Amino acid sequence: MELVIVVVVLGFLSAVGSTMIVDTFKTTKMVYASQSAATQARYAVERLAREIRQVKYTGSNYVIGSITSPASSASFTNVINGVEQAVSVDVNGTDLRLSYGAPLVLCGNVSGFTVNYLQLDNSAATSTANVRFVVISLTVTDGTSGQSITERLRVALRSS
Repeated sequence: MELVIVVVVLGFLSAVGSTMIVDTFKTTKMVYASQSAATQARYAVERLAREIRQVKYTGSNYVIGSITSPASSASFTNVINGVEQAVSVDVNGTDLRLSYGAPLVLCGNVSGFTVNYLQLDNSAATSTANVRFVVISLTVTDGTSGQSITERLRVALRSS
């Protein structure tokens, strides 16, 4: 009788213990996936900010394509080491791409991307001569948990 009770108790404890271990592994996997998605979004926004800080200034305005706000893509000319380069940023499917000619995928699982152009008083810019800030907003959806992570960054343009 005692042996049967011991076997039942051990069976119960092993069932509860294995459930706890499996749940711990699932939680760890979800947390890792969310952190990975957040890191990827943070990298993409920081990389775009670095590119936008290099936008060419002609003395009266910035060389930016269309400045409709909010926009789901952006095009501009930046100057690196004295060389002008046409740059475009857009979302293709769920990939955020940065193009200098050949596209470079910055981030996957993109569910939202907007670019806003602001004047010095933080109102929407109406011409390239008025643009002083660019606000980037990127939303990435984690494929494992379905959680959305949004990164938003305001970039001040250089005037030289």
